[in-house]
Amino acid sequence: MLAFRMEKSGEHLRAFRDEILSCLEKLDFLPPRLLMNHDETAALAEPIAAGLGITLHRVPELPAFAEALNELTATMG
Repeated sequence: MLAFRMEKSGEHLRAFRDEILSCLEKLDFLPPRLLMNHDETAALAEPIAAGLGITLHRVPELPAFAEALNELTATMG
């Protein structure tokens, strides 16, 4: 999930929660774990993941994102 959005002060937590829940709903299953590569994102996602029984892992890099970026860069020459 990649997104960038500006929210009014005090509304970012609700918007973030809704975005995560919407993504999980589209998947139609709960993954056993979520990988986060930013401390701030992990801090926001932790209570949501815990409430759903999903383990949250803080990682330095997201392999699928890095792979997609490498492929995009390669196609652009």
